[in-house]
Amino acid sequence: MSDATPQRIKVVHRPCPQCGSADVHRSRTRTAAEWIARRLGLRLRRCHVCNFRFARLGNLVIPESAVRAVGQAFPVLALLSVLAVLSLVYR
Repeated sequence: MSDATPQRIKVVHRPCPQCGSADVHRSRTRTAAEWIARRLGLRLRRCHVCNFRFARLGNLVIPESAVRAVGQAFPVLALLSVLAVLSLVYR
């Protein structure tokens, strides 16, 4: 048996798109829009230097304001989809 200590792998996060800091951490969901975004695969992040909150999907960066706007539009889009299906069914 060897006494070698296990190597720790350092996780390198992508830098903040606003200030370039590497001090970016996972952010908790605050709104229903962010909950939906997380379920769709977006990763919510926050920079501890400039306090910029954003979602990341691969290389795509989505500011918190855009995630919030989609979340506000989601109920309207869902209602319009239901109405469209009902109009097709009851023709």
